[in-house]
Amino acid sequence: MSSCPLVLVLVIIILGTTNGCKLHKDCAASEALCYDKYCLLATPLSDKCTTDADCRVLGSFEQNAGRGCRNKQCYEIKADKLCTAHVSCGNDEVCIRNHCVPSVATSSKCLSDVVCGIGRRCLDGLCYEPQESSRILQVINL
Repeated sequence: MSSCPLVLVLVIIILGTTNGCKLHKDCAASEALCYDKYCLLATPLSDKCTTDADCRVLGSFEQNAGRGCRNKQCYEIKADKLCTAHVSCGNDEVCIRNHCVPSVATSSKCLSDVVCGIGRRCLDGLCYEPQESSRILQVINL
C-alpha cells in the first residue's frame, strides 16, 4: 500500500489549518473582507447592511460570492475581472470567491492546485496565495 495518498491528505490538512482571519472585522484594513482565511481589499458599495446576504443582488452569482457586510456597509472584493477558476485569471492572480485578486508566491512547492490548498494555486512549481491587505499596508508604510 502506497503512503502517497496519506501524505497528500496530511499536507492538505496542515495547509488548511494555518492561521488567518475568520470574520471581516479580523482584518486590519478597514476596507477589507475576510474570505477563506485571507483579508482581501474591497471596494465600498452604496448599500447599507446588517449581514452579507443584504449585499447580494439577483442574477449575479459571481459578484455575490465576493460581497460582504462590514460595519453596516456593503463591500465587494477588488478585482479586475470575475472568474470561475484560477486559469481564468492572469499568472499574477488567484481566483478567490469568483474574483481575480493579486497573488504572491509562497515557499511551498507543488505539482497541482490541490496541494496548495483553498484560495491558492500552483504555478511553475510554487504555491501562490492571495496578497492580503495587511501585507499591502505594511509595504506601503515602509
